[in-house]
Amino acid sequence: MKNNHLRVVAANDAVPVGGALVSRDDVKRALHTGGQLAGTMAKGSFTAIRYAVFYMLMWLRILVRVVTSACAGLGLLALVLAAVFKPEWALMWKIASFSFCGFLAGWLYDGLLLWISPEPMMLDGRATE
Repeated sequence: MKNNHLRVVAANDAVPVGGALVSRDDVKRALHTGGQLAGTMAKGSFTAIRYAVFYMLMWLRILVRVVTSACAGLGLLALVLAAVFKPEWALMWKIASFSFCGFLAGWLYDGLLLWISPEPMMLDGRATE
């Protein structure tokens, strides 16, 4: 017998695979194992990409914090100076909006880092759950 390594199955329970008869249970088990392997590989790939993006953004955090803090701080200083020397509401609203947007950009960037962080961490008093 050529395929003596295959177990004997009934003719209605067999599926022809490569010239041999294989039981339907063996085919289902093989497909289930293949699906589990694909799911595990996809999860591992996603985790690797997440780590790479997180560390790249964490590396850029210093530059982002310097720029956003400078915008917020200088905008606040300009707002005070504008209020003292030239109190025009239209100008003061623009300066206040610029300053607040600088602060908000830094805060949202830290929130993004906390959201994608692969491990629990803390940034400036804010922590992941």
